[in-house]
Amino acid sequence: MTMKKASFPLLILAAASAWLLVGCAAGSHIEKADDVNFSHYRTFSFTQRDGNPQQSHNDIIDANVRKAITEEMEKKGLRHSDRNPDVNVEYSLNVERGTARERDPVYSSPYTQPFYNPASRRIGYMYMPSQMMGYNDYNRTVKNGTLTISIYDANKERLIWQGWTQNELNKGNFTSNDVRTDVRSILKKLDSRG
Repeated sequence: MTMKKASFPLLILAAASAWLLVGCAAGSHIEKADDVNFSHYRTFSFTQRDGNPQQSHNDIIDANVRKAITEEMEKKGLRHSDRNPDVNVEYSLNVERGTARERDPVYSSPYTQPFYNPASRRIGYMYMPSQMMGYNDYNRTVKNGTLTISIYDANKERLIWQGWTQNELNKGNFTSNDVRTDVRSILKKLDSRG
């Protein structure tokens, strides 16, 4: 087997793996005020505005969200400070019921088919494997989790940046791993240089 023939299956496997990883990644979206330059901001603090209460009601998840946001913001060059911060960070977690469309293949049962063999004058049996009959389409109830991170200019008290992501929750509620993945997905789009 030549090197060219051996590397082609590896190339196909690598491409399929990359496509699968991209398909499983959390998709995040952002909106940013046009006149904002993040290079002027150095510090941040957490806040919750009136009328937008924390949605989680879980101290462990709230602590994990704050920790994940703090880690990502520090990577961007902003440090946490409750004394006179440049920006205030607010987040909300929402879990809603939804439906997902599923499609499963349907196969027939395998069976044996009798046949007459004229040469031996006996009845024999031939194995008939299962065959694909089509698809079974159905709706499945799921829980979708939405994490939203909003950043406000502390002096002007106006929204300057917002990011969010929505994913199907495997466990029905946010887990610490979900939080880290979602925060990273959202805040990687925060450009602190401009």
